[in-house]
Amino acid sequence: MRFAIPALLRRDVLHPDAQPIEIMRKDWGMDKFADYPTSLTAPARDGLQVTPDDVTDLPVLPRAIYVGSAGNLSVRMAGGQSVAFQNIPAGSFLPIRAQRVNLTGTTATGLVAIW
Repeated sequence: MRFAIPALLRRDVLHPDAQPIEIMRKDWGMDKFADYPTSLTAPARDGLQVTPDDVTDLPVLPRAIYVGSAGNLSVRMAGGQSVAFQNIPAGSFLPIRAQRVNLTGTTATGLVAIW
């Protein structure tokens, strides 16, 4: 696919002897953002179902946790602090970096860690 270059930027307009400039779009296929870096503000690329556990940490440090069914969420944050979130509505995304979702104190279900 070729894109038009505005006349002010075209060398053939500024320099009549120059050859026209063509810009070719990279073929990204399905993922238009494949060349963008993954950052905390970028859309999530991966996810996994979370089973709350008082001992075992999550296999990855997520960017957020999705709560499918309303309830409370007890987590251990990436910095080591234990935090309890109360009355989280169903369908919420919590933008937290939790290393563990505790079984004790968690009543919310349908949890998904995304990163």
